[in-house]
Amino acid sequence: MLISARRRMSVGRGLALLVFLLGLLTFSGWLLGFHLFGILFPSLAPISANAALCFLLLGASDLLSQPGQSWRAQRVGAIMAGMVILIASVTLSQDLLNLNLGIDQFFAAAGEIFPRDVAPGRMSPFSALGLLLIAISALTSNRPGQTFSIGCALGAALIGFLALTGYLYDVSSFYQPVGGIYKVSLPTALALLMSSGASLLLRPPSGFLSAPLDTGPVGVLTRRLLLVAVVAPIVLGGLTSFGQRREWYSVELGWAIFTVVSVALIAATLLWNANYLLRVETAKQRAEREFLESESRFRALLDNSPAVMYVKDLDGRFVLVNRAFEQLFGMPSANLLGKTVHDFFPAQEADGYRANDLAALEAPDGIQAEEAIAAGVQRHFLSFKFPLRDSEGRITALGGISAEITERKQMELALESKNAELMASNRELEQFAYVASHDLQEPLRMVSSYMELLERRYRDQLDQDAKEFIDFAVDGATRMQRLINDLLAYSRVGSRGRELEPVEASDSLAAALTNLQMTIQETGALVDQEELPRVLADPDQLVALFQNLLGNAIKFRGEAPPRVEIRARRDGELAHISIADNGIGIDPKYADRVFVIFQRLHNRSEYAGTGIGLAICKKIVERHGGRIWFDSRLGKGTVFHFTLPLAPAEVQPGAEEDTITERARRLI
Repeated sequence: MLISARRRMSVGRGLALLVFLLGLLTFSGWLLGFHLFGILFPSLAPISANAALCFLLLGASDLLSQPGQSWRAQRVGAIMAGMVILIASVTLSQDLLNLNLGIDQFFAAAGEIFPRDVAPGRMSPFSALGLLLIAISALTSNRPGQTFSIGCALGAALIGFLALTGYLYDVSSFYQPVGGIYKVSLPTALALLMSSGASLLLRPPSGFLSAPLDTGPVGVLTRRLLLVAVVAPIVLGGLTSFGQRREWYSVELGWAIFTVVSVALIAATLLWNANYLLRVETAKQRAEREFLESESRFRALLDNSPAVMYVKDLDGRFVLVNRAFEQLFGMPSANLLGKTVHDFFPAQEADGYRANDLAALEAPDGIQAEEAIAAGVQRHFLSFKFPLRDSEGRITALGGISAEITERKQMELALESKNAELMASNRELEQFAYVASHDLQEPLRMVSSYMELLERRYRDQLDQDAKEFIDFAVDGATRMQRLINDLLAYSRVGSRGRELEPVEASDSLAAALTNLQMTIQETGALVDQEELPRVLADPDQLVALFQNLLGNAIKFRGEAPPRVEIRARRDGELAHISIADNGIGIDPKYADRVFVIFQRLHNRSEYAGTGIGLAICKKIVERHGGRIWFDSRLGKGTVFHFTLPLAPAEVQPGAEEDTITERARRLI
């Protein structure tokens, strides 16, 4: 793992900026007629105007050519590097051919600063070569194969390093050619090192640069050894040479001190690195043990799971399967790994599996799909497929978990078949009840009509018993007529109902109250209602529902005048409506008979009716997808509750519920 690109680029940009500022300040000084480093450090040789210009251009080129910049900026950076190549090449040509083309005094007169120079203001050939190498490295940094580009940057760094060493040890041949008069100034040597470092850092690490920039043990050891191998000898040698020049100790003692300190430093570094390697190796062994234990647990979890589990690469090849997968295919994993579904299934079936795989790779959280395998007996699976990502978030594979649902699928199919049969049977029964009831109407009308005719014509000829017998027959026919009408109404709930539509429940309640107006006036009933919500319902059946419940509330009254309270509240996507009365109530022991067809809880002489009204109410509510129930105390009254779906515009999830049940209980 390499040092983070952000940190590397930040350091590279910082070095490039320093080189740019150094070149800018020095070149500005030449243009304005003063030597910047001569003012600050009079003993230092100055950076020539051309060298300062080259450093300014190289710093700007590095900042403009780094990855992420626009192509225009990179083009400008390449032009700047090309200008440096031109200036450095011309300077080297002048030295090699012993020419003076006048470019050294182009930006500033340098006679007073370089009085002994043959060509005042000319940079050293070493400086020109270093600048040329850095510029070439900058131009070739984005090309395939980084060896040449990196070699040029390191060559320039070596020139700067030699010059710096020469100043430290007072060896002029390291910064000035033998017999030459132009030398690499100390600021130039430092600028060459910084510019080389910027050029190396502002590029993707490759080749032999990968080791020093690695954050693992290799990088740590490389940087430590480089530090000791490069810095320690320079510092120790410099200190030794400085003491010898000051005659603090003899040459022999100086070298002895240098040797002892070097050996101690190298030994300490080796022990330091050995201890580091021991810790790394110990951590590695511990990590390997933990990995093997984790792998063992993971494998046990996979192989003991009844679900089929697998991992595929991006091309659809199996790279990991569990024992359930092997059992499903009837072969060991060795025969499965590296294969795709097209190796085991017909093309059409395999294409379906592959389509699900590709859809899962596109979905951030994967997909869930039902898949069937036709291997002899068809087997059904519920599969969850999801992308697997590496530490950087890139999708590298596809994971899958498939649970067999064959038995559940068979049960669902059987249930669907039974439901279809039941619905067909219900439709036949409803049709039979409707037809039978309709066909019974005519004979009953005939019996009733002839009995009434017999009573009118022969009333004077019949005795009292005969008249009672005729009354019994007419009454029975009438009651049978009512039963048939109620049976027709019951059958029409399912067979003749209208499509559900948005309905104002308050309007349906008003219609029911209008139908019951005569009864309300005769009994002196008091009806207290509130605004009801808009619901999805069959308008006619909703009126019938209200009319049956209100009629019962008025009919089954006690000695006090009937009082009915109608309330509603929203319950999620449902309207909860309650109708409370102060009537005679219902004995709890009859709770299971209330909604059964033709079930009566009182004598016909006490309360008229056929016992089908509440059964019709139950069927209406269930057809609308709701439910109906009641709360009651004998002699204290009853509260009937039912739910209906709200119209879409009325749905308010999380709406605060009323306390109508408590108010209804207080009314009772």
